[in-house]
Amino acid sequence: YPQPGAKRRYLAVEQTDGLKLIQMPRSLRGVITSPVLSAGGKLRLLRDTFASRTRADDESVQEFMTRRVGPEFTRRIIAPLLGGIWAADISKLSCRSALPFAWNLEESHRSLAWGILRERVFRSYRPREPRPTLLSFREGMESFPLQLARRLKAGTLFLNSAVTAIDL
Repeated sequence: YPQPGAKRRYLAVEQTDGLKLIQMPRSLRGVITSPVLSAGGKLRLLRDTFASRTRADDESVQEFMTRRVGPEFTRRIIAPLLGGIWAADISKLSCRSALPFAWNLEESHRSLAWGILRERVFRSYRPREPRPTLLSFREGMESFPLQLARRLKAGTLFLNSAVTAIDL
């Protein structure tokens, strides 16, 4: 499970006096007071309440978030956050799969902001569902493939080879 300090994430933000590490905002108040977004980027967040729903079955995280909260928020907060979690390019990452909570908020409430507000209000009236958490191996992600490699019989691991079939 993540260490308590892992809740603090930092963004490297270019400012007039150089590159600064700024703690990633974790709330609406944090977003509004944070220097991560410009005044225009913060104002753009308000358009979420008026943005139309997608008619597509799915779209990339980048398309979805840019449409909902704007390109600056997407580039400065969403991309680094999900890049660290998924290690993926958000222009190729499925929003419906990677961010089902956000996708469902748009579906059911037409707006992320209204959906989050309604969820907070109604959460106090219903039992809280367990939230998913991030898990990893104690020695890091590389420990899994290293253990697999150690347990393979000699001569059965071929590096830099094309896979043509998997026989179970």
